[in-house]
Amino acid sequence: MESSRGGSHNSLVVLGLATEPFSTVVERAAKKHGYAVHYERDVASAVAWRASQAEGPTAIATDLESPGAARELLNAPDAQRFAGVPILGLTRRVDDLAFEEAFSTSIDDVCRLDEGLLARRLRLLADRARDEVTLREDTIVVADADRATRMAIGRVFREAGFTIQFAMDASDTLAHARAPKTVAVIASAAIEREGVGGAPLSRASYAEGGRAAWVINTSPREIPEIRRLSAPEAEQRFAVHDAFAAPTTLLFVVNDLLNRPARDVRQSERLLYASSLRFRLAGRADDDCGATYNLSEGGLYVRTLAPPERWEELWIELVPPRTDRRVHLEATVVWSRRFGPSTNASVPPGFGVQLTGGSKGDLERYQRGYQTFLDERTHGAPVPPSA
Repeated sequence: MESSRGGSHNSLVVLGLATEPFSTVVERAAKKHGYAVHYERDVASAVAWRASQAEGPTAIATDLESPGAARELLNAPDAQRFAGVPILGLTRRVDDLAFEEAFSTSIDDVCRLDEGLLARRLRLLADRARDEVTLREDTIVVADADRATRMAIGRVFREAGFTIQFAMDASDTLAHARAPKTVAVIASAAIEREGVGGAPLSRASYAEGGRAAWVINTSPREIPEIRRLSAPEAEQRFAVHDAFAAPTTLLFVVNDLLNRPARDVRQSERLLYASSLRFRLAGRADDDCGATYNLSEGGLYVRTLAPPERWEELWIELVPPRTDRRVHLEATVVWSRRFGPSTNASVPPGFGVQLTGGSKGDLERYQRGYQTFLDERTHGAPVPPSA
């Protein structure tokens, strides 16, 4: 099924069964910016449609009530045809669960089923250059026997501008790790244990003078065991990651390992933190939604495909770490990143803010929540939520 065919080269693929209210909102938003809309019931038809086109879609949208469609698409044999295409999850209700489910399936953003909010995202995506993308030479090795996992992780780092090399066993992983342009290896626990000569793979790499950082992706219950496997001298270039977390969190881990000197001179440490968030231009009435990616004592980073411009003043509402109530804060956008490869893409698309104001009580709640969260990370002892 197809609609809105016009002269524009921008197109939106709607993946999955679309109800009439859903398609009405999509059609109206797409029409504002001259998008052609293509409805594809399943992944097979989407892949077939793409094979018949000279140019890929500008974006893909799917109803979050059927979130498996995005993972199936990325795991399809011809998934590379959709490389570099942002995926939007549309929903009638935006909350923490919606973002958690979306990000775990490599969906890039969650948008309320609202004509204006969707139209803004489509406008910003239409402005970006999609052709002649040049990736930086820094290479990330993604080593996992599971194809879906490799594709999801590879997509995150390719979108950030890295060159990706896949591996499925220990010998291939080690060979790619030795390459001079490899800066990091992300390996499954199974491949780490497979190792070389009885030694875990990361330790074998370090023993022969390897320079790449290593991240081992494993289940939470296996994290202590994998940590014991790492060589003490390699701690600054070694991390263990929760394999059940959203793949994008690996971008934070890798950049943290590769930029330790910069981390050490920060006024306050940045911590991964995921929570839904509402933001709007100061003095305006219309809210948009995003999700926190990381935070520090004086600022935070918000994931969204519709970032405000730099130096915009915002009102932000969120629930800080280890608290049970929402706070209202004032902030200034200090930098913004749109979707697409970049030479310094240390975060997913979105924007970073510096906190500039708010009521005394809300500012104190935010800072107390951050400090509690930091103490847990540092000392490992959970602290009761603050009021």
